[in-house]
Amino acid sequence: QGTEPETTINLEILIEQIPALEASGIAARSGTGYTVDLTKAGVDKLLGSGRVPIPLIIQVASASEKAIAKVAGAGGAVNLPGKK
Repeated sequence: QGTEPETTINLEILIEQIPALEASGIAARSGTGYTVDLTKAGVDKLLGSGRVPIPLIIQVASASEKAIAKVAGAGGAVNLPGKK
């Protein structure tokens, strides 16, 4: 009923965890970067702390403006439900 805390992840942690996420089927190599489905990982929100050295296509319920801008700046995209 809205009382559960949001599960969040910073970009820097996400980048560090890509090999483990790939092993568990949450991330997949895509061209020069990765496609990552954070909804499958139980993550509600992507936060913008850290650098994005590779293009990422990220599916997540919500993301900070800073995270969206950094991912886009690296040639990737953040896909939010209900937004195209």
